[in-house]
Amino acid sequence: MSDGLVYITNAHGPQSPVYAIRETASGDISLKADATSNDHIVWTAPRSGGYMCTPLVYRGLVYIVKYNGVLSVYDAKTGDLKFQQRLAGGTSAFTSSPIAADGKIYLASEEGHVFVLKAGPAFEVIAENDMTENVLSTPAITEGSLLYRTQKHVVAVRAAK
Repeated sequence: MSDGLVYITNAHGPQSPVYAIRETASGDISLKADATSNDHIVWTAPRSGGYMCTPLVYRGLVYIVKYNGVLSVYDAKTGDLKFQQRLAGGTSAFTSSPIAADGKIYLASEEGHVFVLKAGPAFEVIAENDMTENVLSTPAITEGSLLYRTQKHVVAVRAAK
């Protein structure tokens, strides 16, 4: 949730939608046929929902990564698509949710490849890192460190001092 909107994504069924819903919504908020918004649903993005990954809202943008590695980034208030990019060449699945810190977005593939993107409306890779083991869980952020749980280890990543 951010700025009074709740973001819901679903990758089951024929549509795989994303919804931006007002936090005050109540009752039947269903969309009418062919509608993309109403008094409760501010915007929708059909066929853009993620399967396992939780949407990330950061600095006015919503980051949604699908299981197949397609990253879609939307304006959080309007739903305008800023960019869509396939990560890892479509050869790896993504179940780890994206996280953000210090103006960067971190996305880890199941094969342990971590993409570090500059947060913003354009696709810009800052770094790519190989954890050398599978990564299925979402990393944690604590005291200036990123904690990744790989297949056999817990790895702390932090800037050199």
